[in-house]
Amino acid sequence: MSLTLLIFRHAKSDFDAPSDHERVLNDIGIQQAMFMGEELKEKNIQPDLVLCSSAQRAKQTMDLAMKAGEWGCDSSIMDVLYNTTTEVMLEVIKQMSDHDKTIMFVGHEPTWSELVVKLTGAPISFNTAGMCCVKFDVDSWSSVNEGTGKLDWYECP
Repeated sequence: MSLTLLIFRHAKSDFDAPSDHERVLNDIGIQQAMFMGEELKEKNIQPDLVLCSSAQRAKQTMDLAMKAGEWGCDSSIMDVLYNTTTEVMLEVIKQMSDHDKTIMFVGHEPTWSELVVKLTGAPISFNTAGMCCVKFDVDSWSSVNEGTGKLDWYECP
């Protein structure tokens, strides 16, 4: 059995906002988010669950990609995905329901590239709206540990 983790960095955002948490996507970012949603649809991949940072730019990225990709899955906003660490993310992954075979996280750098390195050993750096697919040859999310994943692909607009 195989589990799939899709890791998606938010699209390009403006810097003119009252706080980092409130930054919104700029015009390029809107196009990037929609493009990546369509790309996943073309790959015939649909997440079972999308978990997203509470930052405005991440939520917009998720919403636009879900609409463009026509993903009919559940989604949830999680404060813990904003300004997080790889250690926290490993714990989040281990707590995922085994009912969901393909899970997507929408969030931020540098945590995403650090997480992929921990999971797969593959050096990676996410551009805005970059997305990667990590596969695990395990039966349960609780079995995911450092080095147990394999980087399947990375794409960005």
